[in-house]
Amino acid sequence: MTQGKKNVIVFDTAAESSGALSVLQGFYQEALEDKSINWIFVVSTPDLDESDNIKVLKFPQTKKSWFHRLYFDLFTAPKLAKIYKADCILSLQNVCIRNGSIPQLLFIHQSIPFCDKRFSLLKTPKLWIYQNVISRLIFFSAKKADKIAVQTAWMKNALVSKTSCLPEKIAIIPPEIKLAGSKKFKNSPRAFKSFFYPAMPLLYKNHDVILQAAKILKSAGYADFSLYFTIPPDSETAKKFSAEKININALGTLSASDMCKFYSETVTVFPSYLESFGYPLMEARIAGTPIIASDTFFSHEILDGYENAKFFKFDNPQELASLMKECICGKFRYTRTQDNFSMDNAGWRNVINLIKEL
Repeated sequence: MTQGKKNVIVFDTAAESSGALSVLQGFYQEALEDKSINWIFVVSTPDLDESDNIKVLKFPQTKKSWFHRLYFDLFTAPKLAKIYKADCILSLQNVCIRNGSIPQLLFIHQSIPFCDKRFSLLKTPKLWIYQNVISRLIFFSAKKADKIAVQTAWMKNALVSKTSCLPEKIAIIPPEIKLAGSKKFKNSPRAFKSFFYPAMPLLYKNHDVILQAAKILKSAGYADFSLYFTIPPDSETAKKFSAEKININALGTLSASDMCKFYSETVTVFPSYLESFGYPLMEARIAGTPIIASDTFFSHEILDGYENAKFFKFDNPQELASLMKECICGKFRYTRTQDNFSMDNAGWRNVINLIKEL
């Protein structure tokens, strides 16, 4: 670490897998390139390499229980900010760190507190806790933070509605998305009979509506189609499809190049009703892929102006079945056009710029 540079401490003990880990790794890669700041990354279990401008502190005990995480946030984290003489704090974990007078930028990417659909304590206790308990911490943190970054306009609007934060306090910084390759969608009858859904088997990812739609199609005599999911073959979701005698290809986790291959050879189906930013929607759009998406704020924001997107109510399998039938029967109007859509202010560089302004 170099004297005379701004010290920024980055807290993300929550990140361990999936989207949260992608956020941490994405920002870390950008920080590696910015030598004008001394970065101190505070994480739980992820492995991040240190460099001349990056120090990494690991606290795996924060993953033992909610109590361990709470104790760390309330007592250990503020001490670390003092020990490392932080000039600024960046919290990538949706909630603020107690910091006295140190300026703090809060990155909010947890969308569950903003979901209108209510979750059950008995059926989905973790989702219920996020919606009814963690949400209070997030809303309180939003009011305390000096500046907030979110990925979409719908998240900004929801945050203003829930917390009465001033809109100018919240910056919209979408992720910068680049596909690993230049493959574009290949328009063919087989492609329109193949449906790809890249998502984890989580409740709000809504695989069940695809199951119901597939049953409707099958009962109507439309069986000549294939389903490709990025779920583990032994997952409960995969077993549910098997029990209903609906064949799927459970692919597990795919490489970036394999993702591109599927975007070029299939129709992307995206029934999720809860996302801070629907990455597959943007990736499919870049590839020129036909998309069938849930009729949600985030879907419309990402697919605004895209001619090859159609929408359905996320809880209406009949609507989804009708759109899938259009594809299967060759009635989906596909237009190969030059899509120059881009999202303003995208990329982690703009988060660093906000930090430098604090």
